[in-house]
Formats: sequence, C-alpha cells, structure tokens
Amino acid sequence: MRSSDLSNTSRNGFTLVELLVVIAIIGILVALLLPAVQTARESARRTQCISRLKQISLAFSLHESNLQKFPAGRMGCDTQMGDPKFPDAPCNSLTEQGRLCGASSFALALPFMEEQPLFDALDPAGSGLWVDNLNDLRWYQETSQEKRDAVLARPEIFACPSSPSEGFTDIYPPTMAATGDFAVCNGTLGPDHPDQQEVKYQNDGAFIYGRKRAVIEIVSGMSNTYFIGEVRDADLWESSNVWTYGRVHSDTLRSTRNPLNTKLGEGVVLNRRHGAFGSVHPGGASFAFGDSHVSFVSEEIDIDVYRENSSVVR
Repeated sequence: MRSSDLSNTSRNGFTLVELLVVIAIIGILVALLLPAVQTARESARRTQCISRLKQISLAFSLHESNLQKFPAGRMGCDTQMGDPKFPDAPCNSLTEQGRLCGASSFALALPFMEEQPLFDALDPAGSGLWVDNLNDLRWYQETSQEKRDAVLARPEIFACPSSPSEGFTDIYPPTMAATGDFAVCNGTLGPDHPDQQEVKYQNDGAFIYGRKRAVIEIVSGMSNTYFIGEVRDADLWESSNVWTYGRVHSDTLRSTRNPLNTKLGEGVVLNRRHGAFGSVHPGGASFAFGDSHVSFVSEEIDIDVYRENSSVVR
C-alpha cells in the first residue's frame, strides 16, 4: 500500500481535539438556548395563570348577575362575632354554625364554575367550616368524610402553574387542606391596623367578612378595582392560603397595606403574617379587576396607586 493511501485512511473520523471542540460548541449553544426555552415555558405558564384568574372573575360576575351581589370575602364571622360596633353585620343574625362557617369567596362561587358537586360537598350554609376547626379533633370526627374530602380537593382553576407551592398544607392537624394561589382583595387596612374587627367587617376592598357587596358599592369603577390577585408561599404558615377558607392577612383575603411581593417576615405583620399579594413571576403579579379584565401589575408600582386600586371608595 502506498504511503498516500495510508495518509488518507488515517484521516477518517474525528480527532480527540475536534471532538472536544464539537462538544464545547454544543454546550455553548445549549447554554444560549436554555434561557430562551425557560422564558418561553414561563410565558406559557403565566398565560395559563392569567386565564384561570379570568375564569374565576367571570364566575364572580355570574354570581353577581344571578344573585345581584358578589360573594362575601368570608361567609359568617369568626370567634369574635357579635361585636356591638358592627350591629349590622349579617353574621350577627345567623346560627352559631353559620357564624363560624368561614367559607371563602371561591367556595361560594363554585356553582358558577361548573363545580356544583364540590359546593354541595362543602355545604357552606349547612354546617360550620373550616380550617381553624381542623385543629379541633371533635370537628374532624363529627364532620362527614364527604366534607373532609372536599376540603382536600383543589380544582385546577385555583392553581397557578408557575407556583412552586405544594398543593396541600399540613399546618392544620389532624388533617391537611388544599391550598390555592389566588386571593380576593380585602382593601387597604392591614395587619397593623389598631382595630382588626374593622379590617374584617369594614375594610374598603371589594371583599369583607359576612357581607356581599353590590356593583353600586364599587364606586371607584369596576375596571379600576382589584378583585383577585396572586399569592405566593401558599403552603407555609406565614402565608397560608387554603382556597376554601376566608381569613384576613392569609387564607384568600389579602390587602395592599404591604407592597406587592413583600417577602415573608418583612413589612407590617400580625402573628408573622403580612397578608401581601405576590407571585413568582419576574417583576410583579397578575390581578383580575372587577370588570374581569386581567393585568400584570409591576412590583415597582407607586404604593399610593397600588392601594387606590384596591379600594372601592374614592
């Protein structure tokens, strides 16, 4: 065999150096493309999150169309019911069970989300709920399995795909409860307000304890008023967000007292809870307004404008 033939044979295939160069180029391309892929995935998740917010707000609108009012922020009072400063609070005239019901706006709107069976299982008007009572072993033993299962259920509509929060929280032994990634707006009065009963029953947001607001009360304008916003860390005690339950500064009732995306443990707090809205989306969070349009609100928004959008009063 001639030497030229041997030379040609030796050039078939890659050398080690060439192979390393190819691998390095592929690595660089992957590094360049990965952020774009992650951005595209987050964009898709955020779009789905916005879609679910809009669906919930449309269910609230259907509630109003059928019953002439939006759902209450919380059905009934809490253990401090019957405060003489709030004699007109509807919960003062309810039964003992009804006063302590605690059902959230989302639970009350279930029939308008094609979730009538789940609403029937929760039975908000029939017996007391909800999560606080799960610490009571007697409640757990006397409540039907159907209702316990309903508290553990979570329709997809209440979950934001971007949220890393677990779907359940076990901070309420002896059982767990399903969490959600959205909350209604209670107003501008927050954890540092000197009269927490006023926060519950007379806050200036669209959703308060024990009473359903009508469209005529949203004097700031339906298109200017936050109804529903995102929350984060729903499975943590400091930011608990059980979707079936209504409680100020945490479960499904938030305020704009603290800035958007306030970190846990920061801002003004009550029992370590700041009651702020927030999300894991870069730079802000999405809100559904009274007219059911959804907008992304920057965390850099002027605090006065942010609070103005949460108040039904001008």
